[in-house]
Amino acid sequence: MPKTPALRILTGESAGSIVQLTKDVPQVFGREPSADICLPEKRISRRHAQITWDSHAKRITLEDLQSLNGTYVNGVLIESPVFLKAGDRIQMGSFLLEFDEHSDGIREEPSESSKETRGKRKIEEALLELSDIQVKQAENRISEISEVQEQTGGRLIGGKLSEISLPDLLQLFATTRKTGHLVVSKHKILFAPKGAPKDKKKIFTSLYIENGILIHAEYGTIFGFDAFLESLKLEGGFFALFPHLNFNVSKPLNLPLEVALLDGLRRLDEMRAFTKEPVAEDMFDVNIDSDWSSLEPDQLKIFQLIWKQKKVGAVWALSPLDRKTTNYIIKELLRKNFLRPA
Repeated sequence: MPKTPALRILTGESAGSIVQLTKDVPQVFGREPSADICLPEKRISRRHAQITWDSHAKRITLEDLQSLNGTYVNGVLIESPVFLKAGDRIQMGSFLLEFDEHSDGIREEPSESSKETRGKRKIEEALLELSDIQVKQAENRISEISEVQEQTGGRLIGGKLSEISLPDLLQLFATTRKTGHLVVSKHKILFAPKGAPKDKKKIFTSLYIENGILIHAEYGTIFGFDAFLESLKLEGGFFALFPHLNFNVSKPLNLPLEVALLDGLRRLDEMRAFTKEPVAEDMFDVNIDSDWSSLEPDQLKIFQLIWKQKKVGAVWALSPLDRKTTNYIIKELLRKNFLRPA
């Protein structure tokens, strides 16, 4: 079977589903069941956007149909038709889709009735695994799920980190000025958690966001920006965004998500540089404001070589020390903030 262009749904209950495009026939995205590609959410317009596969011109065009909340490609609001390329990410409401130029197969979008049945079955299965007291607590919170779903257009925003990385997700939330309680966990998220988990193996991250601003972060017993750093280390698991109401914290971070991401990723790069063995392709800058007089003679030699050469491979070639010792000194200079990754 020949491969055809398709869209992969990255978020929500249908995360992982594939929607194939139809050759030379415009397909409309919309919340109505009659739409060619149905995205059932209140923030999706009835006729939200249109995608067209022109097989003769060999290009895929995406056009917003004057929707109320707009259509974004790679985090940028589109104001005129755009041509899609492999890997482009499209956002409408809470839905995130990725364009794939060549994809085999399709998994049908589940109907609303099948979603409701599947949701009830998930709750029933979860209740069977709980103790009697926990069952009562869970039953009392089922009504809370309905309230949360109503506030988010009838469904929670959620998905798998294997489909979208947390930095990409946060960048999306920053661009769309999202508000909510973002929960990230290695385990499936059934309810918005309250308080720290009793099982230390089930620690989750909570990020509180208002209009694209990071207000507060929690990870087990870690709070603030350190907790945000822990969340950026996660590479797998699940995420869900819940509404948060009347949330107060004594020392809010009040960091735009873009700023928090840039600072957080930079810090993680530096932390990893301290522990990993330098390789020939690594490049470093020197901190010229540091106190060089505190350096030992061998450390000063390596510091000066990096200042001139930057690339580790060139430093190895010119170093008067063996490679193992040179690498050890480079890591020490990083740890003491004399160097930073270029």
